[in-house]
Amino acid sequence: MYHGRESLKGVIKERPYPIVTVDTERSTRRKEIVEFERAVTRSVDARPLQLKNFLSSFMDDAGIEKPALPMTLESAREKPNLPKSYQDFKDAWQKGLESEKKLTEVEQISADSQDDGTQALPDTLQQALKQAVSVANAANNPSTTAKQDASETRP
Repeated sequence: MYHGRESLKGVIKERPYPIVTVDTERSTRRKEIVEFERAVTRSVDARPLQLKNFLSSFMDDAGIEKPALPMTLESAREKPNLPKSYQDFKDAWQKGLESEKKLTEVEQISADSQDDGTQALPDTLQQALKQAVSVANAANNPSTTAKQDASETRP
């Protein structure tokens, strides 16, 4: 069903955009009420061919890529004649999916690891950390360095 055009924020530079819905009402009573309302308001549904031609012309004029909707999954696999933007989206989605998978694997390995941070550091790492702290302290407080140097040179 065609409902006219409305400006949608961020869509084709605020140009009025066709609003179309698919009637999925199953209740015959409600369908009847809608028909009564249309008769009272003198509104009529566009014929399918008219709506198709209008939307096609609008999309051509606005530079909007026409959607590709295969009728079945098999036909989609047999003739993957999809617009370029579909493939671009699929590629971007796939990259995100792969990144997420790698992150999940790393997180799982980390969770399964026996190294929970409570074990002592190796001696070489302990010495390197002490030296780094000493250098940082010396850079921040030169007078302390002179005193430490004097105390380290005493027998």
